Amino acid sequence: MPEISNSATGDSGEGARWLTTGEAAELCGVARDTVLRWIKVGKLEAERTPGGHHRIPIEAVEKLVIPAVEAQLREPSSRRPLYCWEYFIRDGEPPEECRGCIVYRARAEWCFRLAGNPECGHALRYFRGSCEQCPYYRRIHRLPANVLVITTDPAFAGQLRRGTVPEVVCHFAANAYEASAVVETFRPEFAVVDCSLPNGERGELLRCLAGDNRVPGLRVILAVRSLAAPPQECSQFHGLLAGVLRKPFGPEAIRSLIEKIPVPAPPADETDPASPPSSGGPTCSPESGKT
Repeated sequence: MPEISNSATGDSGEGARWLTTGEAAELCGVARDTVLRWIKVGKLEAERTPGGHHRIPIEAVEKLVIPAVEAQLREPSSRRPLYCWEYFIRDGEPPEECRGCIVYRARAEWCFRLAGNPECGHALRYFRGSCEQCPYYRRIHRLPANVLVITTDPAFAGQLRRGTVPEVVCHFAANAYEASAVVETFRPEFAVVDCSLPNGERGELLRCLAGDNRVPGLRVILAVRSLAAPPQECSQFHGLLAGVLRKPFGPEAIRSLIEKIPVPAPPADETDPASPPSSGGPTCSPESGKT
Protein backbone atom coordinates (compact mmCIF):
# COMPACT_ATOMS: atom_id res chain seq x y z
CA MET A 1 0.00 0.00 0.00
CA PRO A 2 1.51 3.38 -0.98
CA GLU A 3 2.37 6.00 1.61
CA ILE A 4 1.02 9.54 1.66
CA SER A 5 2.74 12.64 2.95
CA ASN A 6 1.62 14.69 5.94
CA SER A 7 0.42 17.43 3.60
CA ALA A 8 -1.91 14.97 1.85
CA THR A 9 -3.62 14.02 5.09
CA GLY A 10 -4.97 17.52 5.36
CA ASP A 11 -2.49 18.72 8.01
CA SER A 12 -1.51 21.57 5.71
CA GLY A 13 -5.13 22.41 4.82
CA GLU A 14 -4.49 21.58 1.15
CA GLY A 15 -5.15 18.66 -1.18
CA ALA A 16 -7.71 15.90 -0.81
CA ARG A 17 -9.73 15.44 2.35
CA TRP A 18 -8.82 12.33 4.33
CA LEU A 19 -10.50 10.42 7.15
CA THR A 20 -9.16 8.14 9.85
CA THR A 21 -10.64 4.67 10.09
CA GLY A 22 -12.65 5.77 13.12
CA GLU A 23 -14.12 8.75 11.30
CA ALA A 24 -14.96 6.59 8.27
CA ALA A 25 -16.67 4.08 10.57
CA GLU A 26 -18.83 6.81 12.15
CA LEU A 27 -19.78 8.17 8.75
CA CYS A 28 -20.77 4.72 7.48
CA GLY A 29 -22.48 3.68 10.73
CA VAL A 30 -20.28 0.61 11.19
CA ALA A 31 -17.55 -0.58 13.56
CA ARG A 32 -13.92 0.42 12.96
CA ASP A 33 -13.02 -3.25 12.45
CA THR A 34 -15.48 -3.34 9.55
CA VAL A 35 -13.69 -0.44 7.88
CA LEU A 36 -10.34 -2.19 8.35
CA ARG A 37 -11.80 -5.33 6.80
CA TRP A 38 -13.10 -3.32 3.83
CA ILE A 39 -9.63 -1.89 3.34
CA LYS A 40 -8.04 -5.34 3.55
CA VAL A 41 -10.31 -6.86 0.89
CA GLY A 42 -10.07 -3.81 -1.37
CA LYS A 43 -13.66 -2.62 -0.89
CA LEU A 44 -12.50 0.74 0.44
CA GLU A 45 -9.55 2.70 -0.91
CA ALA A 46 -6.96 3.74 1.66
CA GLU A 47 -3.36 4.78 1.96
CA ARG A 48 -0.88 4.92 4.82
CA THR A 49 0.80 7.88 6.48
CA PRO A 50 4.56 7.80 7.17
CA GLY A 51 3.59 6.71 10.67
CA GLY A 52 1.74 3.66 9.36
CA HIS A 53 -1.84 4.84 9.96
CA HIS A 54 -4.61 4.35 7.43
CA ARG A 55 -6.04 7.44 5.77
CA ILE A 56 -9.13 7.16 3.58
CA PRO A 57 -10.10 9.70 0.90
CA ILE A 58 -13.50 11.08 1.74
CA GLU A 59 -14.59 10.59 -1.87
CA ALA A 60 -14.06 6.83 -1.46
CA VAL A 61 -16.37 6.77 1.55
CA GLU A 62 -19.01 8.72 -0.34
CA LYS A 63 -18.86 6.29 -3.27
CA LEU A 64 -19.46 3.45 -0.84
CA VAL A 65 -22.20 5.06 1.25
CA ILE A 66 -24.23 7.32 -1.03
CA PRO A 67 -25.61 4.67 -3.46
CA ALA A 68 -26.99 2.60 -0.58
CA VAL A 69 -28.49 5.67 1.06
CA GLU A 70 -30.10 6.86 -2.18
CA ALA A 71 -31.70 3.45 -2.64
CA GLN A 72 -33.09 3.69 0.88
CA LEU A 73 -34.44 7.20 0.23
CA ARG A 74 -36.48 5.88 -2.69
CA GLU A 75 -38.62 4.04 -0.13
CA PRO A 76 -41.12 6.69 1.02
CA SER A 77 -41.76 6.94 4.73
CA SER A 78 -43.47 9.84 6.48
CA ARG A 79 -41.81 8.80 9.74
CA ARG A 80 -38.28 8.60 8.38
CA PRO A 81 -35.92 10.45 10.77
CA LEU A 82 -35.04 13.92 9.59
CA TYR A 83 -31.51 14.78 8.56
CA CYS A 84 -30.10 18.01 9.97
CA TRP A 85 -30.75 20.08 6.81
CA GLU A 86 -34.34 18.80 6.73
CA TYR A 87 -34.80 19.79 10.37
CA PHE A 88 -33.65 23.37 9.76
CA ILE A 89 -35.07 24.09 6.30
CA ARG A 90 -38.34 26.01 6.42
CA ASP A 91 -39.48 25.09 2.90
CA GLY A 92 -38.03 23.91 -0.38
CA GLU A 93 -34.66 22.46 -1.31
CA PRO A 94 -31.44 22.74 0.71
CA PRO A 95 -29.21 25.68 -0.26
CA GLU A 96 -26.04 25.30 -2.30
CA GLU A 97 -23.88 25.46 0.82
CA CYS A 98 -25.55 22.28 2.08
CA ARG A 99 -24.87 20.50 -1.18
CA GLY A 100 -21.12 20.90 -0.66
CA CYS A 101 -21.24 19.69 2.94
CA ILE A 102 -20.16 16.12 3.72
CA VAL A 103 -23.15 15.69 6.02
CA TYR A 104 -25.51 16.28 3.10
CA ARG A 105 -23.46 14.46 0.49
CA ALA A 106 -23.10 11.30 2.55
CA ARG A 107 -26.52 11.59 4.25
CA ALA A 108 -24.88 11.31 7.68
CA GLU A 109 -27.39 11.06 10.52
CA TRP A 110 -25.03 12.31 13.22
CA CYS A 111 -23.74 15.58 11.82
CA PHE A 112 -22.27 16.50 15.22
CA ARG A 113 -19.78 13.63 14.92
CA LEU A 114 -18.21 15.41 11.94
CA ALA A 115 -18.39 19.02 13.11
CA GLY A 116 -15.09 18.91 15.02
CA ASN A 117 -13.05 17.80 12.01
CA PRO A 118 -12.62 20.62 9.47
CA GLU A 119 -11.10 18.18 6.97
CA CYS A 120 -14.48 16.50 6.65
CA GLY A 121 -16.00 19.57 5.04
CA HIS A 122 -18.79 20.16 7.58
CA ALA A 123 -20.32 23.47 6.43
CA LEU A 124 -21.88 24.48 9.79
CA ARG A 125 -24.61 26.00 7.63
CA TYR A 126 -27.32 26.45 10.24
CA PHE A 127 -25.80 26.45 13.70
CA ARG A 128 -22.33 27.84 14.32
CA GLY A 129 -22.30 27.52 18.11
CA SER A 130 -21.40 24.40 20.06
CA CYS A 131 -23.18 21.20 19.07
CA GLU A 132 -24.58 20.89 22.59
CA GLN A 133 -26.58 24.09 21.99
CA CYS A 134 -27.87 23.05 18.55
CA PRO A 135 -31.63 22.30 18.42
CA TYR A 136 -31.05 19.22 16.24
CA TYR A 137 -28.43 17.81 18.62
CA ARG A 138 -30.69 18.47 21.60
CA ARG A 139 -33.63 16.72 19.95
CA ILE A 140 -31.57 13.65 19.07
CA HIS A 141 -30.24 13.36 22.60
CA ARG A 142 -33.67 14.00 24.13
CA LEU A 143 -32.41 16.98 26.13
CA PRO A 144 -34.99 19.29 27.74
CA ALA A 145 -36.70 21.45 25.13
CA ASN A 146 -36.43 25.21 25.62
CA VAL A 147 -39.87 26.67 24.91
CA LEU A 148 -40.77 30.36 24.64
CA VAL A 149 -44.45 30.98 25.38
CA ILE A 150 -45.95 34.23 24.07
CA THR A 151 -49.34 34.89 25.64
CA THR A 152 -51.35 37.53 27.49
CA ASP A 153 -53.73 34.93 28.92
CA PRO A 154 -52.89 34.63 32.66
CA ALA A 155 -54.84 31.40 33.10
CA PHE A 156 -53.03 29.73 30.20
CA ALA A 157 -49.63 30.96 31.39
CA GLY A 158 -50.42 29.81 34.92
CA GLN A 159 -51.24 26.30 33.76
CA LEU A 160 -47.91 26.04 31.96
CA ARG A 161 -46.01 27.51 34.92
CA ARG A 162 -47.47 24.91 37.23
CA GLY A 163 -46.21 22.09 35.02
CA THR A 164 -43.59 19.72 36.38
CA VAL A 165 -42.43 18.08 33.15
CA PRO A 166 -38.61 18.05 33.17
CA GLU A 167 -38.42 17.62 29.39
CA VAL A 168 -39.99 21.07 28.82
CA VAL A 169 -38.46 24.32 30.12
CA CYS A 170 -40.76 27.32 29.56
CA HIS A 171 -39.98 31.02 29.56
CA PHE A 172 -42.68 33.62 28.97
CA ALA A 173 -43.28 36.84 27.06
CA ALA A 174 -46.37 38.95 26.35
CA ASN A 175 -45.42 40.48 22.97
CA ALA A 176 -42.78 40.54 20.24
CA TYR A 177 -40.56 43.01 22.12
CA GLU A 178 -40.44 40.88 25.26
CA ALA A 179 -39.95 37.75 23.17
CA SER A 180 -36.89 39.27 21.48
CA ALA A 181 -35.45 40.22 24.87
CA VAL A 182 -35.96 36.69 26.21
CA VAL A 183 -34.27 35.17 23.14
CA GLU A 184 -31.14 37.19 23.91
CA THR A 185 -30.37 34.96 26.93
CA PHE A 186 -32.71 32.00 26.50
CA ARG A 187 -32.40 30.35 23.11
CA PRO A 188 -35.69 28.51 22.52
CA GLU A 189 -36.06 25.57 20.18
CA PHE A 190 -39.85 25.96 20.17
CA ALA A 191 -42.24 28.88 20.60
CA VAL A 192 -45.85 28.57 21.71
CA VAL A 193 -47.82 31.45 20.19
CA ASP A 194 -51.22 32.12 21.72
CA CYS A 195 -53.65 32.81 18.86
CA SER A 196 -55.79 34.96 21.17
CA LEU A 197 -53.24 37.72 20.44
CA PRO A 198 -54.56 40.34 17.99
CA ASN A 199 -54.22 39.29 14.35
CA GLY A 200 -51.75 42.01 13.36
CA GLU A 201 -49.59 41.49 16.43
CA ARG A 202 -49.64 37.70 15.96
CA GLY A 203 -48.58 37.94 12.32
CA GLU A 204 -45.74 40.36 13.11
CA LEU A 205 -44.58 38.11 15.94
CA LEU A 206 -44.40 35.08 13.63
CA ARG A 207 -42.49 37.07 11.01
CA CYS A 208 -39.99 38.16 13.64
CA LEU A 209 -39.51 34.61 14.91
CA ALA A 210 -39.07 33.24 11.39
CA GLY A 211 -36.40 35.84 10.58
CA ASP A 212 -34.46 35.76 13.86
CA ASN A 213 -30.99 34.35 13.13
CA ARG A 214 -30.40 33.79 16.85
CA VAL A 215 -32.83 30.88 16.84
CA PRO A 216 -32.17 28.77 13.72
CA GLY A 217 -34.52 25.84 13.46
CA LEU A 218 -37.11 27.40 15.77
CA ARG A 219 -40.51 25.75 15.40
CA VAL A 220 -43.82 27.28 16.41
CA ILE A 221 -46.72 25.63 18.22
CA LEU A 222 -49.98 27.54 17.77
CA ALA A 223 -52.27 27.57 20.81
CA VAL A 224 -55.88 27.86 19.58
CA ARG A 225 -59.31 27.70 21.18
CA SER A 226 -60.78 25.61 18.38
CA LEU A 227 -59.04 23.17 16.05
CA ALA A 228 -62.03 23.45 13.69
CA ALA A 229 -60.94 26.93 12.59
CA PRO A 230 -57.11 27.11 12.45
CA PRO A 231 -55.77 30.65 11.92
CA GLN A 232 -54.39 31.93 8.63
CA GLU A 233 -50.83 31.44 9.85
CA CYS A 234 -51.22 27.68 9.35
CA SER A 235 -50.73 28.23 5.63
CA GLN A 236 -48.64 31.40 5.59
CA PHE A 237 -46.03 30.02 8.00
CA HIS A 238 -46.34 26.35 7.12
CA GLY A 239 -42.59 25.71 7.21
CA LEU A 240 -42.32 27.24 10.67
CA LEU A 241 -45.06 25.23 12.36
CA ALA A 242 -44.51 22.18 14.54
CA GLY A 243 -48.23 21.81 15.18
CA VAL A 244 -51.42 23.20 16.67
CA LEU A 245 -52.74 22.51 20.17
CA ARG A 246 -56.15 23.37 21.57
CA LYS A 247 -56.25 25.40 24.77
CA PRO A 248 -56.10 24.74 27.58
CA PHE A 249 -53.10 22.44 27.70
CA GLY A 250 -50.05 21.90 29.86
CA PRO A 251 -46.38 21.08 29.25
CA GLU A 252 -47.27 17.40 28.83
CA ALA A 253 -49.03 18.22 25.54
CA ILE A 254 -46.00 20.23 24.37
CA ARG A 255 -43.72 17.32 25.17
CA SER A 256 -45.95 14.87 23.28
CA LEU A 257 -46.02 17.10 20.20
CA ILE A 258 -42.25 17.60 20.21
CA GLU A 259 -41.64 13.87 20.50
CA LYS A 260 -43.58 13.31 17.27
CA ILE A 261 -40.88 15.08 15.25
CA PRO A 262 -38.83 12.17 13.89
CA VAL A 263 -35.07 12.39 14.46
CA PRO A 264 -32.38 9.70 14.54
CA ALA A 265 -31.63 7.82 17.74
CA PRO A 266 -28.47 9.01 19.51
CA PRO A 267 -25.21 7.09 19.08
CA ALA A 268 -24.90 4.18 21.49
CA ASP A 269 -21.99 5.84 23.30
CA GLU A 270 -23.84 9.16 23.73
CA THR A 271 -27.06 8.09 25.42
CA ASP A 272 -26.51 10.42 28.40
CA PRO A 273 -24.78 13.57 27.09
CA ALA A 274 -26.04 15.84 29.86
CA SER A 275 -27.61 15.61 33.25
CA PRO A 276 -31.38 16.19 33.38
CA PRO A 277 -32.68 19.26 35.15
CA SER A 278 -33.51 19.08 38.80
CA SER A 279 -36.89 17.52 39.54
CA GLY A 280 -37.26 19.42 42.76
CA GLY A 281 -39.77 21.88 41.33
CA PRO A 282 -41.54 23.16 38.23
CA THR A 283 -39.34 23.68 35.19
CA CYS A 284 -41.48 26.55 33.87
CA SER A 285 -39.95 29.77 35.10
CA PRO A 286 -42.40 32.38 36.48
CA GLU A 287 -39.78 35.12 36.25
CA SER A 288 -38.88 34.55 32.61
CA GLY A 289 -40.08 37.09 30.12
CA LYS A 290 -38.99 40.02 32.28
CA THR A 291 -36.41 42.30 30.74
